[in-house]
Amino acid sequence: MTTLPWTEDGDVRDMGTNLRLVGGLDNGYADGVLEALAQAGVGDDPVLVVGHSQGGMLAADLLASAAEHGVPISHAVTLGSPTGQLDGFPAGSHVLSLEHRGDVVPLLDGVANPDSVEQVTVTFESRAGGEGVAAHHGFEAYAEGAALVDASTDPSVHAAVRELHRAGFLGAAEGTEVTSRVFQVVREPQP
Repeated sequence: MTTLPWTEDGDVRDMGTNLRLVGGLDNGYADGVLEALAQAGVGDDPVLVVGHSQGGMLAADLLASAAEHGVPISHAVTLGSPTGQLDGFPAGSHVLSLEHRGDVVPLLDGVANPDSVEQVTVTFESRAGGEGVAAHHGFEAYAEGAALVDASTDPSVHAAVRELHRAGFLGAAEGTEVTSRVFQVVREPQP
């Protein structure tokens, strides 16, 4: 948040990228994540992308544009992310968006998430992490929101969680091998 839109440094997760994401423009963050997915050898395996704040904006954008980049992204979970500006999501895809009532960040695109078959938006209140803008946008608040989602009996929320289980992203069967890799996406000056 401290990098001004007209300046750049090595971090692709800056205000300039926020503006490019809201505007539907190409950005280095998306390029880096797509390259990381390719290096990870995703292949034809279904992909769930998850992100908080700008990461959620990117997750939703990558799902919305999955046909353009050829990565089989089928599901997204966003936490405190403006996603209402997107034109929609592909038929058969699934987006679960969590938004804290006191968090201003999901409101920055100026529109509410549209009701759709593909996207379920859960709005919740939490006192985790304290009061104020930073606390309402923080991980503690969203961890509490995720727990509320898990405990929800709302039919659409329950269906969204059940879909994440069905697709194998939650509650993997015993003996399932899970691996992780860490990638860092940075901007490098062009020669």
